[in-house]
Amino acid sequence: DLEPQGSAALLEQFIALGYMKPLDKDKDRAAAACVRERNWALARVHLDAFRYAEALELVEQLHFEEPGRGDFRLTLAHCQARLGLLDEAERTLAPILDSAGETPFALFIRGTIEFDRGNYEASLKHLLAAEKADPRLPDLHQAIGNSYLRRFRYPDAERAFERALEIDSDSAQGRQGLAIALLRQRRFDEAAGAAILADH
Repeated sequence: DLEPQGSAALLEQFIALGYMKPLDKDKDRAAAACVRERNWALARVHLDAFRYAEALELVEQLHFEEPGRGDFRLTLAHCQARLGLLDEAERTLAPILDSAGETPFALFIRGTIEFDRGNYEASLKHLLAAEKADPRLPDLHQAIGNSYLRRFRYPDAERAFERALEIDSDSAQGRQGLAIALLRQRRFDEAAGAAILADH
């Protein structure tokens, strides 16, 4: 952990860069807030690398310290869902759905939970609602494509994976999903091309 002096200096940098609002002048609180923001940044790095277990440990503590922060709660539910802790994810998510309505990210998590439970039609319902609200939500179209694959709706899956690749052209998961959708439609040459690109 950072010493209080180092934490306070880092906090000033976060504020100067616009990542945080200025806090009160209590040095202990300022240092604690700096450590929280550092751990939040580290948790998001783990999420970007699909290291959900590592992210979960950090986000659980962040949520414990700041239960009122919706971004911590949503991210905790996301980590739980990705690790198969589906009941826990639903309990974490429930207060947001009760108080703030169905936000795009909350709908995305609900769709993920239903997918992992094998409820693919319910998964699609939530994911398509999230798409309508925020079509550029990260990983959303990948999840939609996977749900379409499980419902044997291969042309729809193809379109979803293509949309995912429009947003992130380097997504290996998007390429793999597209290859599967094309293969199921017996478009073998195109499927092979997509699979080759997924490996690069």
